[in-house]
Amino acid sequence: MGVIQTLRNKGGKISVVVISLALFMFLVQDALSGRNSLFGNGGDENNIGSINGSKVDYKDLENRANSEVDKYLKRNPNATSDEQMKESFRDQVWQQMIQEKVMTPQYEKLGIAVTGEEIYAMCTTEEFATDVIRKSFAGADNKFDPNTAKNFLKRLDDDPNGEVHAQWLPFEEAFTTQRFGEKYNAMAKAGIYVTSLEVTNEYQDANKKFTFQYVSQQYANFTDTTVKVTTEEAKAYFNKNKEKYKREEELRKLNYAYFDFIPSSDDTAEVRAWGNTVLEEFKKSENDSMFVLQRQGTYDGKPKTKDELGKAADSLFNASVGKTYGPYISGTGVTISKLEKIVIESIDSFKASHILIKIAGNTAKDSAEAKAQATDYMEQIKSGKSTFEIMAMLYGTDGTKEKGGDLGWFTTGSMVKEFETGVKNTPVGQMSIVLTQFGYHIVKTTAPTKKTPVKKVVVAEISRNILASQKTLDDAYNKVADLASQSKDYNSFADACKARNIQMRIADISSANKFLPGLQNPKSIISWAYRAKKNEVSPLYTVEDKYVLACLKDILPEGYMTADEVTDLMTLALKEKKAQVLKDKFNENLKNAQTPEQLAISFGSVAQEIRGAVFSNSYLEYIGNEPEILATMFTLPKQKFSKPLQGQNGVYVLYMNDIIDATAPDPTMVKAQQESKANESKQRIESSVIEALKVKYKVKDLRYRY
Repeated sequence: MGVIQTLRNKGGKISVVVISLALFMFLVQDALSGRNSLFGNGGDENNIGSINGSKVDYKDLENRANSEVDKYLKRNPNATSDEQMKESFRDQVWQQMIQEKVMTPQYEKLGIAVTGEEIYAMCTTEEFATDVIRKSFAGADNKFDPNTAKNFLKRLDDDPNGEVHAQWLPFEEAFTTQRFGEKYNAMAKAGIYVTSLEVTNEYQDANKKFTFQYVSQQYANFTDTTVKVTTEEAKAYFNKNKEKYKREEELRKLNYAYFDFIPSSDDTAEVRAWGNTVLEEFKKSENDSMFVLQRQGTYDGKPKTKDELGKAADSLFNASVGKTYGPYISGTGVTISKLEKIVIESIDSFKASHILIKIAGNTAKDSAEAKAQATDYMEQIKSGKSTFEIMAMLYGTDGTKEKGGDLGWFTTGSMVKEFETGVKNTPVGQMSIVLTQFGYHIVKTTAPTKKTPVKKVVVAEISRNILASQKTLDDAYNKVADLASQSKDYNSFADACKARNIQMRIADISSANKFLPGLQNPKSIISWAYRAKKNEVSPLYTVEDKYVLACLKDILPEGYMTADEVTDLMTLALKEKKAQVLKDKFNENLKNAQTPEQLAISFGSVAQEIRGAVFSNSYLEYIGNEPEILATMFTLPKQKFSKPLQGQNGVYVLYMNDIIDATAPDPTMVKAQQESKANESKQRIESSVIEALKVKYKVKDLRYRY
């Protein structure tokens, strides 16, 4: 108040005018350049992406996400909202926006519709009920009860204030969206077919063998010092290969340094000292469980195997009761363990084989098709048309197929519950079909269940976390504050880091790279980087257990790079020029060479031989991955030289010695591979289609900037 009174007394009308003008200019500046700019494109600061040319506003997404959070909290009164939940709903709303602007138009074009009868069936029938419905309307036996679901839907009409109906509506909308997707994906899958020609060609690529010689000259061994590259030639190389140097989006180059405020060695020593004191008391304790619980330790009384004991295993597993171990570092703290009890348990061991048939999609129809397949295969085995082992090798879809489906011995708890139960209930030598989260299994029990004695121990533990002390926090803060005080731009930031022997880290930020090395959750820094100007130094950020200071070194726009940005341009251009010189020399010497050996002598080299190369293996012995050599090998006639080939590491000339054609593939194998490859394609189709549509509708996700 004293300052204001002084202004009134001494400044008079002049002060009032000056202050008013300053306020006016502040408001005008905010209106012209702020988020709510009257002119220009200031509103783009709220742009978090675009779909089919329409920008997506941050506020729109945030409002919709908050609305979804509110609905969720109303349905779940005991739940609490946190940032992780909000982020989950933001992502859910973003997917809804894509659904509305990308997928819905597709459904309309194809005339796909979802009827009320279908939604009712998804809620009330065993065949079509969704997982949510099955869990929501489970009976006393925890199995889905269709009558409970039907009674609930009937009561919706009698809902007096509409609250229950309002809570139910989001579920119904989700089921409708799901059903639209199922129909669309079913149509896409119906178009998937693998021809016998495709399988046969792939078989040929893997089994047709080529034996050839090659003569090469490596760029690294090129000794002609007269071959040099001028700046103009380097730029000409750049212009010729410009498409290789194109940025699909803006790139921001960030430099940053971080300072851990993790516990110091002194902090660790303090907790270790605590552990030594408690250890002596623990040794004398007669009631270990009470002793542990009084000190907020861990005591579950559960017998554990040696593998489950962790670091204490070697010291305690074969020790006498009462033996202690520690204090030792475990996770983020110091632990003391004491052996309380030794237990001998008997567990079941099983021996079985299986054939896994994966379910191609998420619909009831997909599940029914996979089950029918499993049933058909099992009938073929029972009828003697094939054996279990052959069918496993032909149709199995996991790593056991090469072993005829053999799983060997396994113990209780090592397989998912449904599979283990299926093996238990299947007599030795017989088969059954079992459904698990992985698909349908044809299970064959191959040996009787046997009991195996297993030693376990009960261990009581007391732990204390090692936390950073205030001194540790202050030391880290002082270091970053000192660095910040000397950092006004990129050059001063880099100089200050160098003078203090601080590691300055580098990152290129784009939609494909949303992470910063050394930082688990750097969203705040990435968001700052997209608001910052070139050469700007960030404020001090706290990320997990680190203080972070960053500087935006550069902003590289979307589109073609400049020649100056390609750091190895001169080297690449020189390699290109060397390649042309070597190709000219090869062409000259090929005029007189009748054999690879003669060609090699003219270069003072030797002709190397590669035997049994196949087109399906891109790696060639002695050569490595050279696509042009592989393609030429596949098309080169016997007893012929190839033209000089410009590779990644040198120039090559091939001479084809022999070609061994593959035998015709077995028709049964071709048919099995057709089915297998079609199923693989069907499993990928859902994600492939949506990604293709995102490209077509130009879906640009910029949420990582905020």
